[in-house]
Amino acid sequence: MRMKWDNTGYEVSERTVPFFRFFSNTLRYMPVQQLKRWRERDGWYELAFDGCRWVEAEGTGKADWRVYGDGLNLAWHLADQEATLRWSVRPAWEEGCITHRFLFEIKPRQDDLPSHWPRFALPRRQDSQEANLFFYERALTYPPIWGPAAWFEWNALTRLWQGGPHLEALCRHWEEYPIAEEGYVHTWGAAPGWPFPDNTRYDTRHFDTNARFILACWRYAAWTGDREFLKRQAERLRRAMEYQLTVLRGEEGLIVTASKDVTGRHMGVGNNYWDILPFGHLDAYANVVWYASLEAMAQIEEMLSREGRVETKARARSPSFYRELAQRVRRIYNQVFWDEEKGRYIGCVDVDGRRHDYGFTFINLEAMAYGLADEAKARRIYRWMETEPTSTGKPDTYTAWVFAPRANTLHNPRWHPEKGKLEDVPQEPWWHFGWHGTAYGDQCQDGGAILYTSFYDLMARTRFLGPDNAWQRWQEILARWRLPDRLCGGPPLFRGEHPQQIFPGAVGTDIPFPESGLVPCWL
Repeated sequence: MRMKWDNTGYEVSERTVPFFRFFSNTLRYMPVQQLKRWRERDGWYELAFDGCRWVEAEGTGKADWRVYGDGLNLAWHLADQEATLRWSVRPAWEEGCITHRFLFEIKPRQDDLPSHWPRFALPRRQDSQEANLFFYERALTYPPIWGPAAWFEWNALTRLWQGGPHLEALCRHWEEYPIAEEGYVHTWGAAPGWPFPDNTRYDTRHFDTNARFILACWRYAAWTGDREFLKRQAERLRRAMEYQLTVLRGEEGLIVTASKDVTGRHMGVGNNYWDILPFGHLDAYANVVWYASLEAMAQIEEMLSREGRVETKARARSPSFYRELAQRVRRIYNQVFWDEEKGRYIGCVDVDGRRHDYGFTFINLEAMAYGLADEAKARRIYRWMETEPTSTGKPDTYTAWVFAPRANTLHNPRWHPEKGKLEDVPQEPWWHFGWHGTAYGDQCQDGGAILYTSFYDLMARTRFLGPDNAWQRWQEILARWRLPDRLCGGPPLFRGEHPQQIFPGAVGTDIPFPESGLVPCWL
């Protein structure tokens, strides 16, 4: 189905596009701003709706459409000044023919989402409306299961508090997700390692996956009260925890990466979501969720104990064991990663004992949000982020991108395999071997920003600086979201930002960053 569609600019009026949003019975939502400024949009970046009973397209004119079908799918193909809406349904065999049945209903114009959709309820109506739209636009553009283990914790935080069939889908996903016999939770589904670089040549396993699996299962059980799920998962959960305790040496305090390729050295292979940074050996980012998984496992064992003794091959440990170890982990984490002079947590200690610090805001935000920092440290961290200059010479950690702080405050310089460092800056390069760096601010992992980090910022502010401070920051984020691009769509965004999508970019706000839906969930 072809139609006129102005794919340029930011205007979403009747003059430029026929619809302003799409939504379905499967709790999927697509704002038209997401479909602007794509020279050609096709393939997996479409985030097609699938398996629906109906899809509604709310018009910019005088009518809405609702399309019905069995197993209804909708994908968008955008090019130049037109759009093709590709509708498909499950074929049926009728009277010797294959048929594809659609029902198109033209409805009077009405702005109304289904009443059972999740909603935030705040004192002011406008605040509620904006929080809900922000959530729908960032979280519900994606299907309920976002991806492999790196997203488990974020998926749980974003989707488990809503009722619906997606809860059963998430439950199955975590029950069936591959775990090696030794207890390692695969990074990328059937593949043990991250797809970048070539995981058939390098050991690209991430060693925070076990913690994220435990956290997701704990949150599921806590939200749903499903003790049978925990009983079915008990062997896998205990095996995943034992892997952290023994193979990763967590019983000694911090987890240590168990790979010859993941060493923490420059030109090494990454260990977490921030995949062109060679975190490894003692990784401050991975150790945050390791710490969090201990209290989660303590509560899992408490929930299991109410069901009687649940026998497994994997060792069962007591809640007190996990809580005592968590206290030790917190103490050692602060001894190893806290930089007293700079007033922040560093990123990594490599296998040679070298400390790597580029002012990583995302590590400090998560360390605070998960409770590794105390109030004194939190205030020093915020003083650094809010008042000290970045590599631009200005204190622009928050003002550069507004929707989230810069990922790091010190430039990670460009380098060449033969020539070495290419820039006259004090710090040495620290990159994955396949990434040679950019100008500061041109890459979301070096001076750029990824929206999801604001969730941890808001949680940390609430915890240490108070709800009024967090609310003020939320209003700053909303002010950026209110701009015509709604923090989504193809390049450039409204303030000139180049989003990382098919190609590398400075910011991550929508596709392919489903974790952006975390941000309104701080409420």
